[in-house]
Amino acid sequence: MNNLLFLSVLFEYYGSLLTDRQYEICDMYLNQNLSLGEIANILGISRQGVRDGLVKSENLLKNYEDKLKIQEKNSVLSTMIEKIQQLSAQIDNSEIADKIVNITDEINDLL
Repeated sequence: MNNLLFLSVLFEYYGSLLTDRQYEICDMYLNQNLSLGEIANILGISRQGVRDGLVKSENLLKNYEDKLKIQEKNSVLSTMIEKIQQLSAQIDNSEIADKIVNITDEINDLL
């Protein structure tokens, strides 16, 4: 997974743990696809200030993931759910297979 995509995923999980300013800068950069210069103009700060905010936020997001491992666990769970769904397709009893698919869909919705 490329770094920008990985940061977007981490931001989705841990963004609310950032300060309001860090959240705003990350949201503009990751979700609104604004450049450092555009963010700087909107916030009335320097490009270097935006970059510093992004670097600090990136380090915090990675630190949260290193400690909590929510993204890693969700990725493993998603892979396991896919395997269960593949195996359920091989079950002769369609009623049981349908129940398994429904349960895995519910789990996916939680992730």
